[in-house]
Amino acid sequence: MQQKYTRGREELYKKRRRREKYLHKRNKRSHEEQQLRETASSYTQKETRNFYNQVNTGRKEFKPRTTACRSKNGQLLNDKDEIVQRWAEYFRELLNSSVQTRPLSVPVPEVLVNNQQTDESLYPTIEDTIRPTQSIKNNKSPGMNDIQGELIKYAGTGFEKEFHHLVLQIWNNEKMPDYWNTSVICPLHKKGNILECNNYRGISLLNTGYKFFANMLFNKLKPYVETRLGEFHCGFRLNRSTVDQIFSLRQILEKTFEYNVNTHNLFVDFKAAYDNVHRSFLYQAMMEIGIPTKLVRLMEMNLRNSQSVFRVQTDVLKSFRTSDGLRQGDALLCLLFNIALDKCIRDSKTETKGTIYHKFVQILGYADDLDVIGRSLPAMESAYLAPKKSAAEAAFQVNMAKTKYLQASKDQQTLLQGGNIGNNTFASVNDFVYLGSLVTDNNDLSSEISRRIMAANKCYFGLLEYLLSKFLSRSLKLLLYKTLLRPILTYGSECWVLSKKDENFLLVFERKILRRIFGAVMENDRWRTRYNHELYQMYEEPNVIKNIKIGPCVGQGTCCEWTRPEYPNAF
Repeated sequence: MQQKYTRGREELYKKRRRREKYLHKRNKRSHEEQQLRETASSYTQKETRNFYNQVNTGRKEFKPRTTACRSKNGQLLNDKDEIVQRWAEYFRELLNSSVQTRPLSVPVPEVLVNNQQTDESLYPTIEDTIRPTQSIKNNKSPGMNDIQGELIKYAGTGFEKEFHHLVLQIWNNEKMPDYWNTSVICPLHKKGNILECNNYRGISLLNTGYKFFANMLFNKLKPYVETRLGEFHCGFRLNRSTVDQIFSLRQILEKTFEYNVNTHNLFVDFKAAYDNVHRSFLYQAMMEIGIPTKLVRLMEMNLRNSQSVFRVQTDVLKSFRTSDGLRQGDALLCLLFNIALDKCIRDSKTETKGTIYHKFVQILGYADDLDVIGRSLPAMESAYLAPKKSAAEAAFQVNMAKTKYLQASKDQQTLLQGGNIGNNTFASVNDFVYLGSLVTDNNDLSSEISRRIMAANKCYFGLLEYLLSKFLSRSLKLLLYKTLLRPILTYGSECWVLSKKDENFLLVFERKILRRIFGAVMENDRWRTRYNHELYQMYEEPNVIKNIKIGPCVGQGTCCEWTRPEYPNAF
């Protein structure tokens, strides 16, 4: 009970409060020091995975875990059963479109006579079966059977022979084990309101045995698909990356500015593209590009009886059938999506070969992100509307809110205020973040460099605790800079044309990090900051500008040899 107030009791209360705060701070400091010691120990013991996990955990802000979500009507749900049912309802509707699909035109039961020789050449050998088991990554989450991939990966030759026998049975009978059809959907938050189901991506955890079988099918399909896909698409393809498309777009802007040619860009974003693909459309696309019928039927077998169960923390719901979409987490996802998207563009009769320097329309694609470029608004509009029918058959729906229109022109007075295309009106913007790189209507590269410095600065403040710690060595701090900070700072730098001013901005930021790592120096009984030349003498590596220049320059020298005839060499 509260005692009678006196000045002595007030002083005693304040003293105990100060003691309490002191103990809290001491315990917090002790806990943080222990975490830093464990991080340093992981580095010295060469436990790379644990080291980076500890660093990433330490630099993230605390985010309270919530299981609540909103219903379709926007009502907040807190009851456990209602929450689980809402999630199951969301994914059931997402993966089972109400639109009637076209009947399957692929002959499932028997092998066609004219494809028999091709099917025999595809017959899986034991090497085809073993290769995927050895190439799969460790520390991946298992599916319903809770069997880790490492158990199969290191099971030995006896298991490999038995597994190869199972693969042959599946290949001949075109029927998978029933438990391979079931995947566990786990929602991962992308961005936005954490209570909205639309802001989550459903990742499918697949049976470990199916993962190896899917990797084997991927290796069989890849040679047929890679040679038949259009050059406009760089997503999930060998020796191609986001930098290719960023470089191509920047070259288009640079050359058209040089000759005072306006360009109209429509950055198209699809709504849940991977989850909405009509499977019958996909099988037809595979047949059109000449993939052997046996492989098409095996793909149809993979998706025919696909089922999913939904997991929220420890709760698992009853399984439900999925009739549309591809399973995110499947090795075949990227390859199959590329086939479907390529058919949409191919059916539109839009010319994808060559460059916009010699024609009116250019399409750049990476995964489900498309940039439709035209020399005039009507040309760009026709290129956007041409694949509309085929895209509707594939169930690709354009996200009207995220699709943006940008007109690049030297003359800012000629810029249009809105993008009216067909019956749709898209927001007109002055800049757009395309594949992680900022593109502006006046092709201003300094804006992108400032953005990269700001992003790296945010990362720097997240790592400040580690850079200030006395428990971590300088070599470890330099490793954090080179592996976590510098890649953020120099992302897309292969496409940069740097001015002296931009170089100075980058060097100033790098020296800020190095001064934090190396600290001050004692001179004549006084502390002073280190000079620039002292920093780089201690660093003993090229500065960030030299790193950019000696790095893999796109399309130049032997640093990065492009073996394909089209992008980005054509630009």
